[in-house]
Amino acid sequence: MKSFSKASYISTSIKWASVPIIFAALLRYAPGHFYGNKRVLDKPIKYEIQDDFLSESDVLSLREWVFNERRFATVINAAARGVQSIGEDEPVNPDGSCSDMTFTATETSPTCKYTGRSDIAQHFIKTGGHRGMKETPEKLLSSTLSFINYYPDKVNDPEIKRLFENKEYLRKVGNICHDGWGTNGPRKEGDFIFRPTQVNIVLVPPGQDLPLHQDNQWYWGINQLSQPDWILHTIQESGLYKDKMIPQAQGVAYLHGTKEKPYYENGGEYVFFPYGPGADALELKPKRGQAILMDGGRMIHGVARTAPGYQVAAIDKDLFNRIEYQGNNTWYLLSDDELIDVFKTEDLRMTFVWRGLCFHDEAEKSKFEQHLKDEDYVPQDKLLKQLEEHMHETGRLSKSKNLENMSRKEFATTLFKKYLQYPLDTIHTAWFPFNYCAASFGKPWLKVLLSPFCVDRRERVDLSDQYPPAKEFCVEGKGERYQTNCNKL
Repeated sequence: MKSFSKASYISTSIKWASVPIIFAALLRYAPGHFYGNKRVLDKPIKYEIQDDFLSESDVLSLREWVFNERRFATVINAAARGVQSIGEDEPVNPDGSCSDMTFTATETSPTCKYTGRSDIAQHFIKTGGHRGMKETPEKLLSSTLSFINYYPDKVNDPEIKRLFENKEYLRKVGNICHDGWGTNGPRKEGDFIFRPTQVNIVLVPPGQDLPLHQDNQWYWGINQLSQPDWILHTIQESGLYKDKMIPQAQGVAYLHGTKEKPYYENGGEYVFFPYGPGADALELKPKRGQAILMDGGRMIHGVARTAPGYQVAAIDKDLFNRIEYQGNNTWYLLSDDELIDVFKTEDLRMTFVWRGLCFHDEAEKSKFEQHLKDEDYVPQDKLLKQLEEHMHETGRLSKSKNLENMSRKEFATTLFKKYLQYPLDTIHTAWFPFNYCAASFGKPWLKVLLSPFCVDRRERVDLSDQYPPAKEFCVEGKGERYQTNCNKL
């Protein structure tokens, strides 16, 4: 009897001891079964790496261009163009802000609506990014606003065109294009046309991420001029218009570092998923002059945090935020009229980015040019109806719900939930793969309760009286917010 009691006691003790282990395992692995795009590809998406794509003189020339440009705005202010909503617009608050965390207003469209890439922001806030940060939404939003300038006309600049005529580069880009068409086997030189659409410069200061995303896709009949950016990614995930998708090739080349020390050593790894969102990510440390090539419209990619641990300034997404060169390798981070941070050039992860479309021949390229000129686009109402029907057919939406009895905001939110999930890749970098700090948004009491376990952004401080005045910068033909520090001197 005594022996039985002892055995019973040991058995009970083991059961109770296993409870926290089981609970910990559930926290660790269960979220992956309920969230995240888990698709694994049968065949990896092609990518190429070209060392020394940029010569040292090319790097120096592009860096000089960056210094001469001087101002780089956040993606919200720099990229807003074309059709920007599906009708989910709400009025701006009296203080100029938006009530919804993922809504914003822009200079060209001053109502609150989903930002072009709200899909990126929502995933980033929920998961805490590639490293699984446990931070407040305000802190994370301040860590996603990389500074970028778009130059669609620069693709015709002789010095830029020369970069895209390199034989080794064209061979590698050809591999990317043919992979997008699903073409196997050897190919002949010159059996494709690569049409650059734009070049960008991206500056990523310390403490910033470039969250996981896909680049805007291009379809015959649908593009970023005819629909909000996030709709393009909804179409990609739905499989609608798959046969109308135009393959593209994105290139990323690095301008930071020196010839002697070419690597950016303070985080900022390039992260990408050639085997699909359900497979493990690959990481590359950014190297001066090196180019990474892929179809960014099909492959999910991003940039891990630069200078992890750096406390970024309180950047408000509803203000005009930009980084401006002041000379002497010094950059000011300005938010409306306030100076909120200062960096040196060597602090920045500096990237030259370009995108282009793949065509089989000149005739197809000319057809595309005419297509843009004629604005031969699928009407938005027709596209939304097709998405509604697809959700009904695939069980994503109850047949009692439709465009007639749903508000456009509810319909847009449903599209986000049902189609726009990125990988839950934090399962490899964080014990609990969700960012529980996101629950504190709009709930001050919960923010206080979670404060010991969550990183908040640092208090916003205007540093204007501690540094020389920002240099005068005006943009002819732009609205008032672009003239913020005009005529200060």
